[in-house]
Amino acid sequence: MLIKPISVRLIAYGPEDSVAALRRRAADLLKDEHGSVDEASFASASAAAVHDEIIATRMDQEVKLKKPTATRAGIVITLADVNERLTTEWLHELPVAKTCVVFAAWFSPRENAAWQLLIAQGSRWAENRQGPAA
Repeated sequence: MLIKPISVRLIAYGPEDSVAALRRRAADLLKDEHGSVDEASFASASAAAVHDEIIATRMDQEVKLKKPTATRAGIVITLADVNERLTTEWLHELPVAKTCVVFAAWFSPRENAAWQLLIAQGSRWAENRQGPAA
């Protein structure tokens, strides 16, 4: 079976040092996958904008997220053309501070499912829907 690469949209907000640590870890993953890091894979965003996108995009709204304070940083990371198995393992093992919120979304051609992972309040929730990505 041919393993098709996936692209993951990872957005996060939290204390600036925690967001910077996520960026470094994602850069390391991209360097391992592609041999280099494209700086276009990273974009700063307001924590409020990231929070609003998470609320609007999530399939499962069960976990309530507090609105971020003005001092929180936000980031948008695109993990393009990465190995699905290795990247999903990386996401599920990603160390995240309890004060940080991370949301990742991707489509798995192998499973024909849209996946989402929310990391918040020291816990992780994964959700998927069968069929093409919306």
